Parts: sequence; C-alpha cells; structure tokens
Amino acid sequence: MPFTPPRALGAVGSPWSDIGGSLDTAAGTSSGDFGLTWGITLTQSLFRWDDSVLLNGSFGGALRGGYTNNAPPDRKKLGPALFAREGLELGYQLTPKLSVSGLLDYMSNADPATQSRSH
Repeated sequence: MPFTPPRALGAVGSPWSDIGGSLDTAAGTSSGDFGLTWGITLTQSLFRWDDSVLLNGSFGGALRGGYTNNAPPDRKKLGPALFAREGLELGYQLTPKLSVSGLLDYMSNADPATQSRSH
C-alpha cells in the first residue's frame, strides 16, 4: 500500500513510503513490511496516449513470524524476526488508476545466528 511522499524526502528523489504484509495460516511465517519506493517511467504512450511502462525499486524492513531459534527437524530456524527487505517491480500503467506489474521481493536477516565451533 503506497503513500504520498513527504516533502522532506525530496532531497533523496521523493520516494513514497509503503507498508504491506503477508498472512501465512499454515506455517506461521506471516510478515509485515515497511519501506521506501523509488520509481521511474521507462516509456510513455507505448500503445495509447495515457499508458506507460514503469520501473520501481524499494528498500526497507520486515518483521516476520516463524521459528527463531528452536524449530522442529523439518522446519528452518529463521533467526531474529527483523529482516532487511528489497524489491524490484516492472509494471505497465494501463490507465492513470490501473496498472499490472511483476514484483521480486527479497527479505534477509543476514543469518546472524551463532555457529558452534570446535577447538
């Protein structure tokens, strides 16, 4: 869900803030995310006078549920619940209020879990 950019962000390209999330009722790995998104128009009037092709990139964070330290043998330990989140979106703006896009979204906590060492 995007929001109008605050004027204070004009110095860094006027990204808009966004929030989102996903609900996982089976595995308990639901997440909520937040961040900033920058966008550019790659081309306008491709097929019609009011269409365009857009490229957006985002950066932010996410809070995720799931197994942090103790997990059953068939489940992954996710480590800390705070993740970095990056995204890339390519879209086609059909009308000023309707677009279709594909989104790649990546979350990582950099795997800071302590690893045991033998001496």
